[in-house]
Amino acid sequence: MATKDNNISNWKELIRNFMVLTFVEEERNVDTISSEQSVASYSEDVQQPTHCKIKDDSNLYIPNDVYTEINKLLQWPMNNLKKTILDHECLDITIKFMEETNKYWKCHECEILLLKYHKSVHQHDKNKNYDKISLKCYEESKNQRNHLMKEFDNHWYNIQTYACIPLNSLDFVIGELPSRAKELLEHVEETTENLFLLSEAILKSDVTKEKLLKQLTSLLNTVFPRLKIYPFGSRITGLAFASSDIDVLIDCEGDAYEYNECDKFPSLTYYMDITKKCLQNDKDIWDVQEILKKTKVPIIRLRHRQTGLQCDISFSNGLSVENTKLIKSINEACPSCRKLILFVKKWLSCCSLPGINCITNYALTWLVIFYLQIQKFLPSISTLIKRKNKSRRISGWETGVDHEILDVVVNKSFVQLLREFFIFYGHFNYRDYVICPLIGDTVQKKNFIDIFTLPDAMDLYIEYIQKSVNNESFRIDSSICIQDPYELSHNLTKAVAPITLRAFKQYCKLSANILDNM
Repeated sequence: MATKDNNISNWKELIRNFMVLTFVEEERNVDTISSEQSVASYSEDVQQPTHCKIKDDSNLYIPNDVYTEINKLLQWPMNNLKKTILDHECLDITIKFMEETNKYWKCHECEILLLKYHKSVHQHDKNKNYDKISLKCYEESKNQRNHLMKEFDNHWYNIQTYACIPLNSLDFVIGELPSRAKELLEHVEETTENLFLLSEAILKSDVTKEKLLKQLTSLLNTVFPRLKIYPFGSRITGLAFASSDIDVLIDCEGDAYEYNECDKFPSLTYYMDITKKCLQNDKDIWDVQEILKKTKVPIIRLRHRQTGLQCDISFSNGLSVENTKLIKSINEACPSCRKLILFVKKWLSCCSLPGINCITNYALTWLVIFYLQIQKFLPSISTLIKRKNKSRRISGWETGVDHEILDVVVNKSFVQLLREFFIFYGHFNYRDYVICPLIGDTVQKKNFIDIFTLPDAMDLYIEYIQKSVNNESFRIDSSICIQDPYELSHNLTKAVAPITLRAFKQYCKLSANILDNM
């Protein structure tokens, strides 16, 4: 559970070099914001104290300590360092870079002995030769930092193995690919065809869905005469399995579809309460299971007794419906995309990824679409917006896209497409990059810190951030970042745990290896 003793000194040396660089960079007012963001994000998920049961030691120099220590160092305000150079604490940090004897401190770079009091250190920093020496130190330490950050990239998702944490009932050791997933990969063509035919049957003749929608409309029309109901989700996009639930947007007054902020909708709670009472009064048909009012999109979760269908009713704006229309258009133009989503969706369910908050089917859909954008088979969403050239904003976000996508020709076999999908996401740099279907390319996380460095296609996001300090910015501190193609402030995978991503990457690599050997 803890790092081996012979690795401890290596980590200490890496930290020392990083500390030297940090001190010199901040003294020179060098911008380290990207490093600060990266390291800060790594430390978030390992805040609690740890204890190694093997060595009965809570203070081992394990990677968890590395991230914590460096994160503290990177919090120093760069613009205030010169003002506080005489501060006792800052001088103490400077002294850490010097070798201590009985009466002196020795600066390794200058080969100079200094008397052991703080003023001598301050005077030494003002030495005319010190600037050249510190520049040399900066360049050398920069290389060390790059090496250190690579170490973070290699080891961060393994930190659960090295650091001791409460396991409860969850096994954090990522082992072999589950047997169900292996079996699935051994019958790729057959499985894909079966999934496609099943989803096609559900899409074209979904009697159960139509019956549910008809009875729901009939029930609520008695209290909301101007009611409009919009089904969305996998049963509309052609990505449903037999057990898939149905999502329904209810517009009680017929005017909320393009409402700007659903959580500020003054009558939202009222509409939810009235709908809940209507459903509960008709218990022979509806089984109300859960009311979720504090989620991003408040919903009523219920079951339609006559068909057995699970149903999630929401009262927000029409963004989800517009997303469904977009995905459906893409799937119709590119059957390979639809088949790939169906197979990977089934594969993901067979993998039983660890963690409470896993990758959702909606996020997975955009992972597939983005991969095909990178392969130049599918256009970016911003391209579809330009083609339409007719704005339609919902909740402030642009949804006016051209749904008449030309038929997409994929000149690769399905197995080859699937294999390359696994390779792509098995080796993707999740630490530094955001997956952005809007532009069909990645964007560095640091660009979301300085929003004016973002691509032109994200002007609406910049406008959204500038409009109000209360508007939530895009979350870049999660283990994986996928930007919603319409609601640009929404990270589809902000709740995904690092251990889940680690398993996903590992299983992608293992799956690619299996397909290689077929």
